[in-house]
Amino acid sequence: MTSRISVIRECLTLTGNNLYGAVDDGSAEWDIPTAAFDAAVEWLTDEHDWNFATDLEEVEADETAAGVTIDPADPNFTYRHSRPDDALHIVKVMDEDGGKLDDYRIVGNKIYANVDTILVEFIVEPDPDDWPGLFTKALKHAVMGGIYRGINKDAAAAQKEEQIAHAMIAKARPRSDMQEPGKARFVSTLATARSRRRG
Repeated sequence: MTSRISVIRECLTLTGNNLYGAVDDGSAEWDIPTAAFDAAVEWLTDEHDWNFATDLEEVEADETAAGVTIDPADPNFTYRHSRPDDALHIVKVMDEDGGKLDDYRIVGNKIYANVDTILVEFIVEPDPDDWPGLFTKALKHAVMGGIYRGINKDAAAAQKEEQIAHAMIAKARPRSDMQEPGKARFVSTLATARSRRRG
């Protein structure tokens, strides 16, 4: 059963590293693999059309149970937002009216910004049984490359894993044949996104 978290955990284990203590715990074992995962998905989706669904979701700033806004760890930003639960990859972050937002930062499962409500365009994480096999294999090699480079400080091992990932994509079938049609759920409109405000 494949998921974003399962890939990260497997890649940490295969590279001889300890698992992170908790999601978003600020450890190298969390921050580096998640950054490697996001970079790898961006690369893979640029290289081929995997027919993944995309979606839009309006996300309000994180608050405590008492309704107090939670400050982000980065002092350059005012608000902290939670990444949409089903986001495989963040494509774009906008203001609540859909306008371009240049000043934001994605850290693990959090998005830092200077506006209290953001609109997030993202690739929807497939169901566990629907991850394309070639995509998953190439993704794992790319993530392991990032871990070897960032945690193990082993440039040779990192380069080897990255070369394997590139070789897999070079041998891939044409874009139109990468995945059977019909697996994408939908591409939502701005109106749909506004109906999904986070509570």
